[in-house]
Amino acid sequence: MSESIEPAINEILRLSRRVVEDENELKALFTTSGIVLKDDWTFQSIGGDSEACLRRLLVNLSVHPVAKIAAKKVLSDHGVDL
Repeated sequence: MSESIEPAINEILRLSRRVVEDENELKALFTTSGIVLKDDWTFQSIGGDSEACLRRLLVNLSVHPVAKIAAKKVLSDHGVDL
């Protein structure tokens, strides 16, 4: 699963930035999920269990249903089954 995580998270970030107006809020959603981003809005690292962090991200994205649906599709497309 770890090989699929970085490109999946980068794609989720790209899509989420299109639908979430407040970038600070979006960054906070990723940070509180345990996902660390670089200054250029790309994946840097994941803190702890990657599956747990991705599950937390989906829960956190619930406040933005379109972003959550897109994230679930991206994860599925990258072979990440939660």
